[in-house]
Amino acid sequence: FLTPALTGVYMIAVQIAERLWMLSQAASAVLLPRLSTMHADPKGRLALTKKGFLVVSGLTALAGMGLAIALYWLLGPIFGDEYLQAFPAFAWLLPGIIAGAGARVQSSCIAAAGKPEWNMYVAIGVVTLNIVGNILLVPSFGIVGAAWATSVAYLCNASIKFYLVRKTVNIM
Repeated sequence: FLTPALTGVYMIAVQIAERLWMLSQAASAVLLPRLSTMHADPKGRLALTKKGFLVVSGLTALAGMGLAIALYWLLGPIFGDEYLQAFPAFAWLLPGIIAGAGARVQSSCIAAAGKPEWNMYVAIGVVTLNIVGNILLVPSFGIVGAAWATSVAYLCNASIKFYLVRKTVNIM
């Protein structure tokens, strides 16, 4: 829908925003085996998941705010003024990135509960929602519309997984 130049600007915003997921990737890799050993203790697994979600989401939010401040001041000098449009897209990606970080912890809980296919079903829905959102929003709002679509999809992902994590307590 957009020019290759705007696509490149958006990719800069996405690549920088996705770096914030490094913490959630590490946390979920560490938590999955621990959560898996708690198969007989679904309430304990739920409590650890809640704590992990809050810590990972909170730290990602703090890092995101710090990165946003740095990006505001450094984007032009590092990439050039033609990339300044990446900042609003980055800012609108942040809520989804923060939600996605927490959702990664929730995914580990769901997989540890023996329901990894639920993560796949949610992923299919999230991708579909993101594609539809991009088709609807990008022509009118450009790269900010793409960021909105992505954040909404990631927020829905976290919301659905919030429900599914609680459901894993009741399947035992």
